[in-house]
Amino acid sequence: MYNSRILRQSYRDGWRGLRKRPGLAALLYAVVLVGSVAISIPLYVILDGSSSSTGFGPYLVARFDMILITEIMQESSSAVLATVAMLAWLAPVVFIWKVASSVGTIHALTLGAMRSFWDGVGRFTGPGLLLSILNLGVFLVWLVLVIFIAAAVAALLPVGAAIEIPVAVAVGLVVIGGGLVGLMQDFARINLICEGRGVIAAWLEGIRFPLRHREVFALYGFWWLAAGALSGLLLGLHVSWASTIEAAWLLFLGHQALLVVRAAGTVAWTGSAVGMHEQIRFREAPLIALNDAIA
Repeated sequence: MYNSRILRQSYRDGWRGLRKRPGLAALLYAVVLVGSVAISIPLYVILDGSSSSTGFGPYLVARFDMILITEIMQESSSAVLATVAMLAWLAPVVFIWKVASSVGTIHALTLGAMRSFWDGVGRFTGPGLLLSILNLGVFLVWLVLVIFIAAAVAALLPVGAAIEIPVAVAVGLVVIGGGLVGLMQDFARINLICEGRGVIAAWLEGIRFPLRHREVFALYGFWWLAAGALSGLLLGLHVSWASTIEAAWLLFLGHQALLVVRAAGTVAWTGSAVGMHEQIRFREAPLIALNDAIA
């Protein structure tokens, strides 16, 4: 019963943090918007330059034709490769920003959501990057294990069995592993910032904390399902093609609205995780003090 109260309070903490700091969601959305524009403009120039002279432009606006798109991109392969090479530098920038925005948001939502986002970015981006590298190593090990499991499943199936079965097993395990690593990484960052632990100690505590407190999985499961539903809607809009320019604008505005919701959800989830950590630490404070006194 006490765990359920912690869970409900954690949800409230998440929404309370979002109400107190809506600027965090606006900042996360704005960075995604700027990055999307930086990537999409050169790709649009290539596609427009390749398709405008063919007469297929209106056809491509009305419907998605993978064969036609592939032929156009093959004809412009040199320009596409040059653009991809030009945009390759964005990958490490995106990685660093994801870490920096996460630690900054955690820092901003601690202690009643009264701390500075940019102070958290300045103080914890470096250690946060080291944590991410450690967890990336864990995820790569998990991927190797998934490959072996999928190969074993394929070997056990009768000859001629559908390849979709081992593929589905592999995809499911990758999703589960990615979710668990993400969960442990979030709580490792929280321990890094809220408890002042070193990188290795925070990483180990990020693994132990969810295992000791099962309500963490219930909290994460709620937000994980919400994120999955939102990602499905975003994917649906990505593959939708409008028959008119007005419908295209509606799709664009709907896509941007979902991105705003995703940014707000990121802030709310972070507030929930921070709130749960603070509640559990408060509950355990007498035990921690007793252990320190005995030591």
